[in-house]
Order: sequence, then structure tokens, then C-alpha cells
Amino acid sequence: MSEAAIMDEFPFVADMPKKEKSRRVQVLEQFAAYKATIEKSGFPIPQVLAAKIAGVTKARIGELIKLKRLQVVELDGHVFVTENSLVEYASGERKAGRPSKFIADCDKQGPFKATIKLMTNS
Repeated sequence: MSEAAIMDEFPFVADMPKKEKSRRVQVLEQFAAYKATIEKSGFPIPQVLAAKIAGVTKARIGELIKLKRLQVVELDGHVFVTENSLVEYASGERKAGRPSKFIADCDKQGPFKATIKLMTNS
């Protein structure tokens, strides 16, 4: 008997609770999703560990995620940084500290000498 025929003959069946998947099936589905993620984009890394590996703060990892410089995957409600994106980010050259300010009238003397020159000319 088809499911539609059962519903026509016994309408109360629709209100009955459905059988949930067994715990074993749920675990296997979670592992399958996890394995597919690993094959696609590398190992999923928690944000705190990603910050430690990259040598930055967790807040900076959050900024990099917002800037889309790091890719994330969500597994069972938790957000992870992908291994491939973290390796790509770490491979790029980064300069530490604040960028230097340039003065238009430097004339290859350096900003300090140009500043003194501007101060003495006034």
C-alpha cells in the first residue's frame, strides 16, 4: 500500500510522531559531513587554535573572516576556519606594526629630514 493510500484510509497517521533516526545513523551522517568537509577544504580548525597557529588574536581571526580572507565551515552549529585558507593566509607576507606615513616633499631624504626641512623653512 502506498503512503498516500494509507493517509487517505487512516488520516490520524499523519499526526503520529515519526520514528527518529537511530543514534548510530546520526553519528554516521555527522562523520560523513565531516569527511566531506575535510576532502573539500582541508581540516576544520577552531578559531582559537587558528589564532594561535597564525600568531594573531581571536579577534583578528574574526576580522579576517568578515573580510573573507579566511574561509569558514559550519559543522553542527560550530564555526571552523578551513585549513586551506589558513595556510594561504599564513603563506602571504605580512608586515607587523602600523604603516609608515609618507610626506610628499621627502625628496628621498626620509620623512624625519623632510619634517625638519619644513620646520626650518617656515
